[in-house]
Amino acid sequence: MLGDGDGPSETTGEALVELGMPDAAPTVLVAAVRAHPEPQIVSGAMQLTLLALLRAGHDVLLSVDVQGVASIQAAAAADPELGRSLVTVFVSPTSLSELEKRLKGRAADAPEVIARRLASAQSEAERWNTFDYLLVSGTREEDLQRMQAILEVEKMKSARQEFRLAH
Repeated sequence: MLGDGDGPSETTGEALVELGMPDAAPTVLVAAVRAHPEPQIVSGAMQLTLLALLRAGHDVLLSVDVQGVASIQAAAAADPELGRSLVTVFVSPTSLSELEKRLKGRAADAPEVIARRLASAQSEAERWNTFDYLLVSGTREEDLQRMQAILEVEKMKSARQEFRLAH
């Protein structure tokens, strides 16, 4: 599921994934999905990579923490091209107890790491309303469908279109 950092859907702030919906303006979806031990900062190189992918017509999904999203939002505020393309999605488990269950179920982290991640998740959840969308995580398939729906809706916004009625 998105939001639990489990499996192949988890990426780092440096990872870029093409979603592939042609025929509309390229879009950056930034999903804050988990607490990260080190705050993620958008480097100049990452911003250039994002812009290069957008200019090449690719949609991009970044999976970063809340601090990484704030950094990307700051970069987008200073760069109109990135700003027009940016969409933020806060991905959350249904509850802290559900997140704890997922983390313990993977048996990948020590109890103190789980406790730290839960504390971070609680404080990050307080910032959900600074995002464009809230996605409460379900199954991987449901989360993917919802992210694709967000992308589709964003591509239909008039600000992203170049429309002329044919003669």
